[in-house]
Amino acid sequence: MTEEQAFALANPDGGVYAPGAFVLALGALKAGPRITDAFRTGAQMGWREHDEDVFLGCEQFFRPGYIANLVTSWIPALDGVDGKLRGGAKVADIGCGLGASTILLSREYPNSAFTGSDYHDQSIEIARKRAGDAGVADRVSFEVAAATGFSGTGYDLAATFDCLHDMGDPLAAARRVRQALAPDGTWLIVEPYAGCRCRSASAAA
Repeated sequence: MTEEQAFALANPDGGVYAPGAFVLALGALKAGPRITDAFRTGAQMGWREHDEDVFLGCEQFFRPGYIANLVTSWIPALDGVDGKLRGGAKVADIGCGLGASTILLSREYPNSAFTGSDYHDQSIEIARKRAGDAGVADRVSFEVAAATGFSGTGYDLAATFDCLHDMGDPLAAARRVRQALAPDGTWLIVEPYAGCRCRSASAAA
């Protein structure tokens, strides 16, 4: 492999891990017949009903970006949040999946308390195990809950990492986040770059 190929394909803890996208895509394809039937009949299919490779692939694909950016650039970009977390803050990680972002934050900020929530129970089971394996279970808890019904209030920081666009009712989720935040709390939203209009590369930069 070239250095560039190894960077993108061989290190699951590096800045990019492209194989995760293939695991995700192949897992999503397994739902093809059911999705086709849903269009024909008007039935529904929830995110949590996908093949397990969808959840594993999501984590494998997005986790490297969190490793590269979450505590080095995203948190420092928020006014006063790094200081709150270092002093001891209350944090909600909504739609946490397998808990990668929650665990990364808890390692960096041991004085803070973290609650991860996701409506997919099997993802939460894995997240709890990984928190235990990482030695952060004393400051991290996970719950099975929809984004519109996660528990707790008075959060200094709420975060949604690459999941708001997948929620059935993102507006209701946003209302719940606002209710759950402390008066001076912060909502960190990480989403794919998207828009209704095409822009040139120079404009996007």
